[in-house]
Amino acid sequence: MSGKATVLNNIGEVYRAKKNYPEALEQYEQALQIDEQLGDLSGKAIRLNNIGIIHYANGKYLKALKNLEEGLEILTGLGLGESPNAKDIKKDIEILKSKNPQNC
Repeated sequence: MSGKATVLNNIGEVYRAKKNYPEALEQYEQALQIDEQLGDLSGKAIRLNNIGIIHYANGKYLKALKNLEEGLEILTGLGLGESPNAKDIKKDIEILKSKNPQNC
């Protein structure tokens, strides 16, 4: 099942690159459900980051921030607070806050 979550995530990445955000979000959310069923916290953190990026692209800044911070919290709890994924999420949070300080 974890392979399916990865495939769904990758499909979401293709849709995101094509700016088809509704379809990307659907793929990421399906992958997130699988991660939650499997208890795959690292995968969940990645999916939350991707979902946050879609919310940001759709102008839903508070939702985006919530997803990003939840993903970072999971990675930090796993002892992966300085991992490449965590660094990417931290960067995304900084970008979000710098571009939209009034909404964060």
